[in-house]
Amino acid sequence: THKNKRIFILTTNAYVELLSKCSYLDGVIVDKRLPRWNLFYLYKLRRLLKKFNFIQVYDLQNSARTNFYRKYLLNIDIDNWCYLNSIENAARNNCENISVYEGDASLLEGKEYDVIIANINRNILLNDMQQYVDCLNVNGILFLSGFYTEDIPVIDSCCTEKGLTYVKKFERNNWVALKYVKQ
Repeated sequence: THKNKRIFILTTNAYVELLSKCSYLDGVIVDKRLPRWNLFYLYKLRRLLKKFNFIQVYDLQNSARTNFYRKYLLNIDIDNWCYLNSIENAARNNCENISVYEGDASLLEGKEYDVIIANINRNILLNDMQQYVDCLNVNGILFLSGFYTEDIPVIDSCCTEKGLTYVKKFERNNWVALKYVKQ
């Protein structure tokens, strides 16, 4: 939870006035979004961000820039948190036959599953789809989540091309999860 936590947003000048009025935010940090090869700017931004001692970063736009900042400026690897959170959730729900891996879909190579749950952004899901299909047993179920309603057509097309059959859609606040089965 985020109770008693300070919340800041990193944005461009165009949104500072609007976001400064948001009562849920403790502050707005301006990113000039200069090119990544501008090492002087990146160093200055890194020093500024380090002062806040951030321990968690959320990417509201699923941007490569945020991933770059997280990895090179803040040294926060959100995948490790997700990995640990998955292990904790499995334990809390008394789920004993769950394998949780930290890394990309290449870790699945040579393995077989009846159920795969992939909660990742659209581009990674599309990139890794063949690996999921290859690891899924016949009549196996694939749950995909971590993307928006507008991403459904491209994800569904990819799944269908790879021989998966659509089963069901779950939706909440524009976030979507899809269920497929391998025939």
